[in-house]
Amino acid sequence: MHAISRKILFLCLVCLLLSSLVCAADAETMYDAEYCFCEADFCDAEMGPVDGIFIRSIPSEDVATVMLGDRSIRPGDVLSAASLEQLRLIPKAEHNCSVELSYLPIYGTHLTEPSVVTIRIHSGKNEAPSAENVEFETYKNIPNDGKLMASDPEGGKLTYQLVDMPKRGDVKLSDDGSFLYTPKKNKVGEDRFTYTATDDAGNVSKPATVNIRILTPTEKMTYADLKGSTIEFEAMWLNEQGLFGGDRIGAKNCFHPEMAVSRGEFLVMAMELLDILPEAQPVSFVDAKEAPQWMQAYMAGALRKGLIHGKQSDNGLCFFPNAPISPQEAAVMLQNMLELPVSVSHLESDYPHWASKAVHALSSLGIETDFHAEQLSRAEAAKLLYRISKL
Repeated sequence: MHAISRKILFLCLVCLLLSSLVCAADAETMYDAEYCFCEADFCDAEMGPVDGIFIRSIPSEDVATVMLGDRSIRPGDVLSAASLEQLRLIPKAEHNCSVELSYLPIYGTHLTEPSVVTIRIHSGKNEAPSAENVEFETYKNIPNDGKLMASDPEGGKLTYQLVDMPKRGDVKLSDDGSFLYTPKKNKVGEDRFTYTATDDAGNVSKPATVNIRILTPTEKMTYADLKGSTIEFEAMWLNEQGLFGGDRIGAKNCFHPEMAVSRGEFLVMAMELLDILPEAQPVSFVDAKEAPQWMQAYMAGALRKGLIHGKQSDNGLCFFPNAPISPQEAAVMLQNMLELPVSVSHLESDYPHWASKAVHALSSLGIETDFHAEQLSRAEAAKLLYRISKL
């Protein structure tokens, strides 16, 4: 084990207080077999191999022990890169479970964000899957789609079965667990249905409930171009929240779901949703006047709070408020506003460096969209913001 300076030890203790966590690696072993660590388990895709690690926390002693030779590893231990190949995890639990080894990576004399290696311990038994209760809502006379939530301890494929049907509407279930709920005409209030999940070994979960709320919109407005669309609920929700009301064409309201959302529009909607106040002060972006006066206050507030940073151009720092926003840019804005825990795999990410952590932070919470798309459509923005509102 290499000697370490007092400076590094002090920084280690300070960093123990950090709350953000980067998931370095995931691995698995059987309950009756040791897991031998390797240097790759602690390798970050962006930083490369570590020079050492500082142990923050270890698995509970009744679940597993981490050994270096004949010695048990304890919080506060500092290990060199060479010693990582000698680390072993010895399971004690005989049931399916996950354990974590949390540490601070050391690069030269510097430390990075806290990281964790997760080891999945398998019991050798094929256990029944677990189905979760789901909260779901829609508006009167508007169908909405959702997804059942279940997991299999062995990671196998699941199929889903309806047990009790809803009373105030109809539900159609797909093989992948997605469903479409259509409320009966003019019905409002609470509804529910139950389901089970079955794994490929035939094990069936305990029933879980989808609790449904059929809401009455405060406005009678509808979108002429969304009748029967699964995006209708989120579009109506945007309007109900006062975030976006679509376009008025003649006597009809249209949402134009495929139209791109601008950077300025998304910034305003996100700030309004999260109760982040605009600020009536000058904006330092050289292209600020390309945005309406009222939008400039949002840009000023977001810039001062560090929620946006702009882009350098030949003329100076620009925000490009009228340019279409990409899903990756939207993810970064939301991450800056929410400060979500970061969970990044040790594998190479196929997202650019500046967006990778934000995309993974949202994905880890089940908030998904096509993050590779060039532009964020109104439909996808509505879905994204609705899911953010449920965090």
